[in-house]
Amino acid sequence: MATSKKEFKLKKINRRSFFSIISYFSIHLLNASNYCNITPMQPVGPFFKNKHINYSKDMTNNKKAKGEIIQVKGKVLDKNCNPYSFTTVYIWQANTYGKYNHKHDISKNKIDYNFNGYTKIKTDKYGFYKFITIMPGGYKVSNDIIRPPHIHLFITTKNNKKLSTQLYVKDHPLNKKDFLFNTIKKSSLLELDFKKASSDIKKAYLDIII
Repeated sequence: MATSKKEFKLKKINRRSFFSIISYFSIHLLNASNYCNITPMQPVGPFFKNKHINYSKDMTNNKKAKGEIIQVKGKVLDKNCNPYSFTTVYIWQANTYGKYNHKHDISKNKIDYNFNGYTKIKTDKYGFYKFITIMPGGYKVSNDIIRPPHIHLFITTKNNKKLSTQLYVKDHPLNKKDFLFNTIKKSSLLELDFKKASSDIKKAYLDIII
């Protein structure tokens, strides 16, 4: 049976409507996929220094520091995945023995005089950050509490947005028992998944979303 002009127009309209609906949802799904999950806040803790001795992206003192050398990198982004250019990132952590280079750390853990443990860097124009350090050691807070290895970050953007957080080593056995780690609903947002290429140091990539 031949198709009438009216039926043909309806088919064209329906086809057009179908593709319009598909386009609409495709655009909205694309926008949804571009949404970045906000990085959870974590306490600054008692060992933050305002005056940072080391301003280098390499915290190992030219590999003189004791412990396993690691690299951490990623981007600092807003919730829409746009980069924060030239953003200040403070970094501090315990040494390989679980000791901070700070007067308030009164533990008997060993001091590494070749590891300052504090630095300040800036992201580039694309929001990238990168630093080299050593794998931090865990340490006792009390007889019952042992903190897992973690790295502190305090980030300040040019428009004065701020975030204090802590990065953890993925699948470390002490994570499950940690009171701060267990407050994170989506642990992958703060976990460093270290990979090692042949004849290279372990590296982890993690974006920080403010």
